[in-house]
Amino acid sequence: MLDKKTIISIAAFVVLLLIVLLVRSDPYDTKIEEPKDVWPTIVPDDIDKIEIVRETESISLEKRASGWVLASHGDAVANDNFVKTLLDRLEKLEISHLISDNPDKHGSFEVDEKGARLKLFKGGTELASIIVGKNTADYSGSFVRLPDDNLVYATKGVIRSSIVRKPDDWRDKSILNLNQDSIVKVSIDKLGKGENLVFAKSVATPPDGDEETAEAAPPAQDTWTIDGKPEIEIDMNRLRPLLSGLSRMNWAEIVDEPGDPAEYHMDKPRARVVVTMKDGSEFKLTIADGKSDKDYWLLKEGEKPIYLVRKYQGEKFFKEVGYFDKNAEGEK
Repeated sequence: MLDKKTIISIAAFVVLLLIVLLVRSDPYDTKIEEPKDVWPTIVPDDIDKIEIVRETESISLEKRASGWVLASHGDAVANDNFVKTLLDRLEKLEISHLISDNPDKHGSFEVDEKGARLKLFKGGTELASIIVGKNTADYSGSFVRLPDDNLVYATKGVIRSSIVRKPDDWRDKSILNLNQDSIVKVSIDKLGKGENLVFAKSVATPPDGDEETAEAAPPAQDTWTIDGKPEIEIDMNRLRPLLSGLSRMNWAEIVDEPGDPAEYHMDKPRARVVVTMKDGSEFKLTIADGKSDKDYWLLKEGEKPIYLVRKYQGEKFFKEVGYFDKNAEGEK
């Protein structure tokens, strides 16, 4: 039999266990019965303004006839895909759990002054507002709080990453956004070297014959040649990356109000590139040495900003003609 001390110890343990079970409150077991009361129904197409305030940084996105712009940063063109992703996530936002009702813990969840305060507007009327804090420990959601409420919730799914961006990260970073198939000529003048490479595309014509014969024949292929170098058969595995890079060229950094061109080495440019499209339109670029050997400065004719592009983007313009020769021997 158990002695008296053991029995008392067991009884005390049972009592303590019952007390813990009774007073224990696991916030992740507290379900929200009416999550729709926490966050209103959002219709993305209705939203025409988004405000995001983070400590000392404020961003205002506004929808214009041409698309979204950063009204807070000189009406710079915004990345429409980022705005669409944010609004889609807010439309589908669901509250998972109540986390805390203690205002002293707001800092722990970063739903205090460190949080991102987001507001949605339609026609000047505020439709919704929320404070977004850090992500949950398991990255299954984000902590949120309504501005006039002490309750902190966890969302189903992470929304913080769609809200917390630097101003430049909200911008459309396109320098060129072209249909690659519509490029018919690329001229590269390597200044100071006296080299000028001109790649020209000959558009294939359908085969002659009746309709049945034409359908049976393999599709005609466009061909690229280098002006003045008829003997060179172009290696398309080398030319395609150049064309692809020109059709989708993004900047890494931007100087909206550049000063002295010499500050960006534009007084001694390395190359000038002209891209000609099927409709006759042209895009002209000037490339110069960058801030380091890892990048290049780039100026697009007709635009004020100067762009910084990564080395891999700019170095394509400095390849020797032999690099594109399919039949050249040795290392290219």
